[in-house]
Amino acid sequence: MTSAPTAGDALALVRLAASGAAGALARHASRIDEINVFPVPDGDTGANLSRTARSVLDALQANSQPEPSAIARVGARAALLGARGNSGIILSQLVRGACERLGEGGPLDGPAIADALRRASTEADAALRDPVEGTILTVARALADGAEAANSPDPIATLAAGLVAAELALVRTTDMLPSLRAAGVVDAGGAGLVELVRGALAALRGEAVAEAAPLWEHAHDPVTADYEGPRYCTGFLVAGAFPREQLELQLAPLGDCLVVVSDGELVRAHLHTDQPGLALSAATALGSLSGVEISDMYEQRDALAERAGRPVALEDDGRLADVLAIVDGDGNQVLYASLGARLLLRGRPTADELLAAIRTSPAAAIVLLPNDPGLQVVAEYAAQAASVPVHVVPSRGLAQGLAALVAYRTDQPAGVLAAAFAAAAAWAGSAEVSGGANDAAALREAVGRALAPGSTLVTVLAGANAEQTALDSLAAWLREAHPSVELELHAGGQAHPRYSVSAE
Repeated sequence: MTSAPTAGDALALVRLAASGAAGALARHASRIDEINVFPVPDGDTGANLSRTARSVLDALQANSQPEPSAIARVGARAALLGARGNSGIILSQLVRGACERLGEGGPLDGPAIADALRRASTEADAALRDPVEGTILTVARALADGAEAANSPDPIATLAAGLVAAELALVRTTDMLPSLRAAGVVDAGGAGLVELVRGALAALRGEAVAEAAPLWEHAHDPVTADYEGPRYCTGFLVAGAFPREQLELQLAPLGDCLVVVSDGELVRAHLHTDQPGLALSAATALGSLSGVEISDMYEQRDALAERAGRPVALEDDGRLADVLAIVDGDGNQVLYASLGARLLLRGRPTADELLAAIRTSPAAAIVLLPNDPGLQVVAEYAAQAASVPVHVVPSRGLAQGLAALVAYRTDQPAGVLAAAFAAAAAWAGSAEVSGGANDAAALREAVGRALAPGSTLVTVLAGANAEQTALDSLAAWLREAHPSVELELHAGGQAHPRYSVSAE
């Protein structure tokens, strides 16, 4: 990209970048969790960052207003609503700062990107009572420094320069905090930010989500957990137009790792405490409480220690199995990556293309989801020609393949995974709608075919040309005809079919 995109491109570009960022975090979340040392070794930084990024992506995909100010409002609010954990709240403030700058309008050129990254860093720094160097804050500041130093009119070149500086800063975090130095790892939050930017950059360049950055290679094995501080990680939202400092003052004596942020209407708080009840009482005295999440960090600590010391079920040559899925649509690719699919191909690949993808995997075996009856034979042929075992699961559509992937476990060999996938796919009723004169009726009829006695969840992957009125009509029909069935709608983005449906 050698020139700034026009204002009309803004929504598409922001969606594209958010898709790449969310996909990269989903792909690397578990690895980030395993190096999570600071501020406590609770092993959830990657998951929290991934959930926060996914909330932003979902909101942007649902938004149809192309004005920069509207995009900014949607992105910032979604980040605040979806923020999870200490790292997620910090990410929400990075998103908020960037959105505030980009929401001012003007060309999305290099200087605008550099300004947005600087605003993001400043906003995140201001959110913490006691900012600590050697964390995601350090990496965010370096990201802005590198982007500004590029002094380029090209937004892609500007972001790439910022990424180089962020990667260098991430490497330095190991020596900036004693806990990181002792474990021999980089900061997990900083690593998450680097992967987020790498994913966004790859998407904007039209590239696939890449492997984790080589700078992670110096990290030791998964850390051992050693934590005896406050027991409960407590987070919640409070609706109310009160100064965030008012809540901060009441929460500060109750624990540590306190972060309180506000957009003027909603306040998001995070605290490590032994007295979560008192924290919630302080919040309810100020406004309407929602989104309460309380996790036992002692249990997380023990689980992290168990993961670090537990032998994992491996294939014959000691390497884990990989999942290869044929998946169209940016939204669908993020969904599949978030559930563990590491190898993703679009369109209708040939057997040679499937074999080429299989060869890129270091795993000793592959589980393959073709997601199309027409590709089953091609997948079987590639499986016979591959140099490693390939287990083909008879998934007939994108939604059914997604239902199968829910059964993914990283500690199971490929044969066991394939059997679990096949069972999950067989249980999930599926249907697809190509679109036509009456999308609403066709979609209701497809869901009716997919439903079976005992079904509790319907998933619809909406294609690029999906009609919102048809989706709204389906939701209303399900509420009336099947009130016990939950509906999940995802902006899959596939060209065909227009709607892919599963029922479980």
